[in-house]
Amino acid sequence: MPDHDRKNPQKSDSDTAHAMEDRVRRPVQAPAGGLPQEAPSSPDPAGFGDDYINHIAHELRASLNTIVGWAELLRTRGFDEAGRTRAAETILRHSHQQLWLINALMDTWRLMSGTLRLSVGPVDLRDLVRSAVQAMEPMAAAKDIRIQLDLAPLSGHVMGDAVRLKQAVVALLVNAVHFTSAPSTIVLRLGPSLAGAELTCHDEGLGVGREALAYLFDRHRPEDPTRASRRGDVGVGLSLVRDVIDLHGGSIHAESDGQRGVTFSLTLPLESPPPAVRIDPTWIPQRGPGEHPLRSRLLGLTVLLVDDEADAREVVAAILRHYGAAVVSVATAADAIARMRAGRIDVLLTDIAMPGQDGYDLIRRVRKLGVPAAALTAFTSEEDRRKALAAGFQVHLSKPVEPGVLIDTIETLGRRANVR
Repeated sequence: MPDHDRKNPQKSDSDTAHAMEDRVRRPVQAPAGGLPQEAPSSPDPAGFGDDYINHIAHELRASLNTIVGWAELLRTRGFDEAGRTRAAETILRHSHQQLWLINALMDTWRLMSGTLRLSVGPVDLRDLVRSAVQAMEPMAAAKDIRIQLDLAPLSGHVMGDAVRLKQAVVALLVNAVHFTSAPSTIVLRLGPSLAGAELTCHDEGLGVGREALAYLFDRHRPEDPTRASRRGDVGVGLSLVRDVIDLHGGSIHAESDGQRGVTFSLTLPLESPPPAVRIDPTWIPQRGPGEHPLRSRLLGLTVLLVDDEADAREVVAAILRHYGAAVVSVATAADAIARMRAGRIDVLLTDIAMPGQDGYDLIRRVRKLGVPAAALTAFTSEEDRRKALAAGFQVHLSKPVEPGVLIDTIETLGRRANVR
């Protein structure tokens, strides 16, 4: 932690948040050995050079090849139950990888332009690391790789953006899994250090030579072959890890014997424990006696689903009906308004970007009716979330949405509708 922070132990959480926002707006630093560059008002295309774009395109195409291949096999072949399950799990796993890569790419773009918005608050690192491991376990298990987790007690919390920090930990695990052959074990350890908290990630994959270690976190592969690692990066992973950790006042480095395995070590400053937080129980779905925990959760609710994309309406409607909801699907805001005038609707679930009247036009027209509403949209930034809530939506959901999150949201909004 900087010296001036040590001298001011009473520094408030808001002070920490402002300091982090200042870091976001700092000049973007060039790779080691280069000259510092001013952060432009809009992202510099040079920051996304041909090698960088080609690398990302390779990751996307490789994953899409797997998705398309399994989907075509499902369409044309008569798989047994085990075959269908394997195909579905593989498609889901690669779809989640694509989503992670897209999100990481967008955040890198925002970091380079100085427009990344942080949602700063107290973060329990132990819970965050557990969550990151749970998210990565399916990918690791598919390669017969085990993630060993060792969590020691910490004396405080990190003031930071929980989403970005989890993204950084997941990126480390993605890199470790990608470059490790099965069977193997990845060891993740979290514990106290002189700098606050230290997280190490050790794998038994490809080693990295001494000359190449300093360039592992760069967005561009060095032209000098002695500085280019066989291991490289996966998507935008390690460069984003470095940027996120730097924004939080931490540091990261890598160690390797050059032959086998890499150990990544990142440190983050800790703050004093936060005060207890009271959770609003009205937002926790409560089930009645004898109610089935799955199929009947939405029984008795009528959901108005609005999306101009037919495929999107079909899959969301199928999920909602599976859990007992009655679903009315329409393609336009005008049709949605007409349907709401025609009869009872318990929950409105709508896309934002639609031709003609969009989701914002719709919510402005119907919010006076008092129907709980959720936006389900591919506009996923923090600013998009604030805009949706300000417009009158109770909840902002990002596409693609996890079915469990969708069902929890509709159940909670539906119960509020029933007590109006």
